[in-house]
Amino acid sequence: MFHGSYKPKDVTFLMRVVNIEETPIDQKELFIQSKKYHYSELISPEYRPDKKYLDLFYDAMDLNVDRIAKELFSLASYISSISNPVIVSLARAGTPVGVVLRRMLVSYFNMDISHYSISIIKDRGIDESAIMYILKNHPHSNLVFVDGWVSKGSIAKELKKSIEDFNFKYNLKLNGNLHALSDISGNAFVTVTNDDYLIPSAILNSVISGLISRSIYTSELASDGGFHGCKYYHELTDIDLSLWYVEKIMKSSDMLSKADLPIVKIGGNEFLKKKISDFINKFVVENNVKSIELIKPGIAEATRALLRRVPKLVIANDITSAEIKHVLHLCSLRNVEVKQRIDMPFKVMAVL
Repeated sequence: MFHGSYKPKDVTFLMRVVNIEETPIDQKELFIQSKKYHYSELISPEYRPDKKYLDLFYDAMDLNVDRIAKELFSLASYISSISNPVIVSLARAGTPVGVVLRRMLVSYFNMDISHYSISIIKDRGIDESAIMYILKNHPHSNLVFVDGWVSKGSIAKELKKSIEDFNFKYNLKLNGNLHALSDISGNAFVTVTNDDYLIPSAILNSVISGLISRSIYTSELASDGGFHGCKYYHELTDIDLSLWYVEKIMKSSDMLSKADLPIVKIGGNEFLKKKISDFINKFVVENNVKSIELIKPGIAEATRALLRRVPKLVIANDITSAEIKHVLHLCSLRNVEVKQRIDMPFKVMAVL
């Protein structure tokens, strides 16, 4: 348990800092695609953003910070109506969202609320030890699972299945609904928007998420029943923007007109779910892509793919859009081909 580079009350990471040898990104990609290793068993060196890339991040903040503040305030308002909530963000994309939501609930709704950030891994499930810790310390609370965005819906489905299995195993009735800021595929139970737009925290890795890595879960970690693991990047302290990001959003929210806010969408979106699923499945068949898992739709997921993986191709529906300048910059750094496809139902997509 630790707080990363956040303030102690902002969040408690129910993860353990581990030492793991870093794998070069090209080699990691080969290992993952050959199924020699699961992605959670490997980690590559963290990308240190150059000045141009950081400037693109600041441009994204100027472009969308007011929108982020409005949408997070709407989500905080919804959470305030839940009885005895505890925010459980999914590390690490959900962590900045959880920190801002907690601050908003404290500042604007006068709530004393806890926030934990825990690991969930596709095909490995949620960290049960972390869930048990929260239940032990908050026995009469409702866990509110939070993430930054939903792409194809893999983590939303993993969360639902993990909590169903957890409930069956321990005879409990936890709610496995996911609350996300943005959901481009209709898979989140609660979201504020289905737009594929530039969420600034998606541009950066650990330096926007408390200096922690994504989840690490080796066979050694799995054997002792402890929390899932992560790395802590002390060496990136000089460019850490985690608190700056939170405080910038809070400053924007202080100036909001609380009378004109987006309405929270509840229950998922079956029409959108089918539309996105049909497009991706058709693309996979037409382009001989080995697996749907190699498709990373949406600005956020395409960005993460460029930061952590080795895409073969990036497709944009408008290569002149200001919201994908950082994507094009990463493509130029990594020699990734970019194509345009105007009929695509999201702004950008990476193909691994």
